[in-house]
Amino acid sequence: MTGSVFRQLTCLLAGFAALLLSACSPNQRGADKALLQTTISADGQMIATLAHTGTDQQVLRVRSLSEDAKWQTIPAPPETQSIRFGLPGHELLLTHRKPDLPSRDYLSKLDVDKLEKGLERIYETEDGLAFPVEVKPGQVMVRTRRPSVLSVGRGAMTGHHWILVGPGQAVQDVGPETVLPFDAPNIVGSGFFWTEEQLDPAKEPHPLILSFPLPGGVAPKFAREQLGKNTFTVDCDQAGKRCLRTYIANLNQKTDAPYISYIYDVDVLFGAKRCKLPGLSGSVGRVSLTSSGFEIRPAAV
Repeated sequence: MTGSVFRQLTCLLAGFAALLLSACSPNQRGADKALLQTTISADGQMIATLAHTGTDQQVLRVRSLSEDAKWQTIPAPPETQSIRFGLPGHELLLTHRKPDLPSRDYLSKLDVDKLEKGLERIYETEDGLAFPVEVKPGQVMVRTRRPSVLSVGRGAMTGHHWILVGPGQAVQDVGPETVLPFDAPNIVGSGFFWTEEQLDPAKEPHPLILSFPLPGGVAPKFAREQLGKNTFTVDCDQAGKRCLRTYIANLNQKTDAPYISYIYDVDVLFGAKRCKLPGLSGSVGRVSLTSSGFEIRPAAV
């Protein structure tokens, strides 16, 4: 990632403070068999998952990482495609779609600590939205399917922009998909990173870490081998002290069937320690870009 797009993105991602974390206790593996997406708060003290994604039973489940915490179930807006904790407190960012025509996508936030405030709409568009990440308080970067034409050699190609939504729905272009990975980055200390699974036998057997420094900062570092070859995604808190690792639990399963349905589990990494989270096991919903916007699809088998 080079040039003006990289400089613009890294400038927008500057200025985060590190926060201390609480511990979590190991628990037995959960038994959810729903599609799920999971996110950790900036302070590393709360997690949220979007369960039963793409179905009529879609819900948000949240819990503190303290030892005696229990899951709390919250109704999710219809057709929610992606979730991500923002920076202040435990405000959860969501992208979701109007369930009937005419098509409309929304970027909203929900304060998990103050549910009585309800869902607060931040931005709406006809162009599809997914993968929100708050880069500065009150400024959310989100991907849209609104096309832009890029000159490439003698021809042209169509990309899809990330935009920065500020107060009052003020919008600023960040960059096309040709120079930014598909989903949102993890903001950690003085840098940011993406993870990409490496399950193709022709590739290395460990997750690919795309890591970049903020201006004057340091790129986050991970021991890829320590993450394990079955790692699917890694999502960290703002200080980089605690991370959620979604991994394929049955990667080495042998079967006579023509395919294997992957089962995903989630554990928490904090330093050299890790613990499994109860109630998080199943298939992972992938967000795909379609002609009508962003849609949840089951993980490939």
